[in-house]
Amino acid sequence: GDRAHFRIIKFNKRRGNIVLSRRALLETERRQMRETTLATLSPDQILDGVIKNLTDYGAFIELEAGIEGLVHVSEMSWTKRIKHPSKVVSVSDDVEAVVLDVDEGNRKISLGMKQTEMNPWDLVEERYPEGTILKGKVRNLTNYGAFIEIEEGIDGLLHVSDMSWTKKVTHPSEVV
Repeated sequence: GDRAHFRIIKFNKRRGNIVLSRRALLETERRQMRETTLATLSPDQILDGVIKNLTDYGAFIELEAGIEGLVHVSEMSWTKRIKHPSKVVSVSDDVEAVVLDVDEGNRKISLGMKQTEMNPWDLVEERYPEGTILKGKVRNLTNYGAFIEIEEGIDGLLHVSDMSWTKKVTHPSEVV
């Protein structure tokens, strides 16, 4: 005696029956809901979601039932080089993300997690004005200089030409 909505998907006149589908109706409703949601999203909007899937290139976040967006690994941290999203998040984690782009035509939502935090590079110039004397740890040597960690995630380049006033430095390992 229940009443329900269905979509007619096929008539078979020879057999005298009509094929109905509830799933086809629900899929149409879900597609319409997704299109409505996509139309309401705008860049810089902050959303809450749940991590649903991890791939080598990023994490899929469910924003609403059936609505997911992708956070690329490059959008997870301002300062850390993340090789795999599992180093930052796990499936079923509740997260906050910012809408970076909505491609309604391809039904894709690009998200960023690092944008929910202050970008430390925005403060570097203020915290370390030109002429500031620093002490740091050598993180890496190259043929042209040494990368010095100023603070976690922020490295500065000490070029070989700035390593000595009196001698020509050909490789930074001669000094550091």
